[in-house]
This record gives sequence, C-alpha cells and structure tokens, in this order.
Amino acid sequence: MQFSGQITASGWDETVSSLGGSIFHSSVWASYSTAVESHLSPLYITCLDDQDIVVGAALAFAEYSTRRIVNLFNKRMLLYATPVVNNDDRVLAFFLSELESYCRKRGFARLDIASYASPDISEHLTSGGYDLTHRYEFILDLDQTEEQLWSGLSATLRKNINKAGKSGVTILELPVADSIASLEKLGKATADRILSRKGVDLRQSSSDKVKQAVLFMDQGLGRFLSAALDGEIISTSLFAQFNGIVCHMLAGANDEAMKAQASKLLLWQAITSYKAAGARTFNLGGCKSDATEPDSAEHGVYWFKKSFGARVVTCASGEKILGVKRARFFDLVRSIAGR
Repeated sequence: MQFSGQITASGWDETVSSLGGSIFHSSVWASYSTAVESHLSPLYITCLDDQDIVVGAALAFAEYSTRRIVNLFNKRMLLYATPVVNNDDRVLAFFLSELESYCRKRGFARLDIASYASPDISEHLTSGGYDLTHRYEFILDLDQTEEQLWSGLSATLRKNINKAGKSGVTILELPVADSIASLEKLGKATADRILSRKGVDLRQSSSDKVKQAVLFMDQGLGRFLSAALDGEIISTSLFAQFNGIVCHMLAGANDEAMKAQASKLLLWQAITSYKAAGARTFNLGGCKSDATEPDSAEHGVYWFKKSFGARVVTCASGEKILGVKRARFFDLVRSIAGR
C-alpha cells in the first residue's frame, strides 16, 4: 500500500462516498470548517493499494497560528472524523501509522482524531498510543417502514409529538436568510440554557457556525426546518445529507418550544421526510460519555435522543502528542503568560 499524502480536492467527494464517508469527510465540510475557523487549512489524504486504487481517505486540517512561536511548539493536525477505509482493518492500521509519520516529518506537535459520524476505532487508537475520549452518537436506520419508526419511539415521545401537533405547532421551510437569522437567535437561547445548567459556553461558537451554514445550502446538501406556534418561529434546525447519511448539524429553540414539544415534532418530520427522499441513516448527533449520569449537564440530551429509538453508538476520539518536549515547553510558557 501507498500513503499519498496531500492531494487536490478534485473528485474528492466521489472518493469518500465510495468508501462510506459522511458530511464530515466532504469538501463542503472543508469549506465550512475553514470559514468558521480561519486558522485551519484542509488536507485531502488518501491511501492506495498496489493497483493504485484508493482504499482509504481522510479529510484533515492543519491548524496554524499567526504567531510563529506557537507553530513551532504547538502545530496541530486535526481530523473531525476518523479515516474511511474499504472495510479492512489492516488498511486502517497502515493509514493511521503513515498519518502519524506524515505529521512528524512536517513538524506537527499534536495529532487529534475526532469521531463525528464515525465508527469506534478505539482499539486502533489505543494500540497507537493515543489518549482517548469516548462519546455517544445516536443513529436511526431508515430502512424501516414509517410505522416501524413510529413504534420505535418511546411512548412518552409519541405522546409529546402528538401534543405538539394538537397545540398548533407547524413545521415549515423558511427562506435561507430567514432560517439563518432565526437559528442564530434561537441558538443563543439554547446556549444560554445550556450554560445555566453548568454546561459549556457555546454562545460565540454557535453564532459563527450558524452564519456559515449557507455553504451547505449553496451545495444542495443542507436543509433548514423550523417550528412555528401562533405565528412565531420557536425552533429551527439545520440538517445536512451526504452519501445517504443525514446529520443533525445545528439546532436552536426557545422556552416556548420546550413547553410545546416543538423540537420533537420537528425532528420527527425531518426523519420521515428524509426517509421518503431515500436517505439510509439519520444521525441525531452526539453527547459526552458521562451523559448517562444523572448529574451530567447532557443527561437530558442523552435520553431525548435515545427516545427516538436510535442505536447508541460508542465513538472514540484520540489525541497524540508527537513532540512531547515541545508541547510541554509550550504549555509551560502559556501557563506563565496567563498568570
């Protein structure tokens, strides 16, 4: 096998689609990520077999700082999703090994592999010396009938979806500009609610992500759905479909939406409409692995997503320090500077 290193983006989406890639491997994700985080630069990396057929691919990002001293000690390569390969563990092991060598030769001090819409490769990451972080994702298989999907919902969720419809909640698609404006406003309400529960502060990052969501729409991969009650938009979500895989990307809802169960009706209608359009799977998103604990800030998120009858998939993200001395020195300098 051969590790190609960086190639051009031409034909990239066809390549990763053939290997089972998701939106997080796509060229539009590269454009979106670099628009949200200007210090990222995309790298399109492949692995070839002896007949020069692509058997593995990874969308990576080189993270650069405007300060040269930071690049010297803390240059990082980031993957939002694990490499996609042709169902061969040997290819994945080779790919990860060669990726690490590639990073070392080019002076990267850290290699981070996240796990958005990715299978569990914790065994490979552990054997490679990565520090692991586990999380859950919630996957619905859309090869079921709509009746089977409905029966798979928890009884409480079915009741709440019916309640939302009876209370007058309607689901609609607004013009893109209006959807972005509503999601930005409602995303702030959601971020404030999460922060009040001692969760992470998502206020600024959520705003940046919403503003660039138009990139998914421009490529025909995105879709906004909103829930309205008494003429007011109370919940909005962004979905992205790539290679038959639908991912719930962003969401925002105000207190009225929570009371009216609007987001549950919105998600159910998204699931059924994507199924009717031929999508294969619906990824409801993820949460931290401690979300099963009652005192976790994401405990409610865990049970909300699980109530849709989704498979709970364990995912593993990995971090590896490649330049240990450089990274430790950088952390020391940063800690001193922060005093």
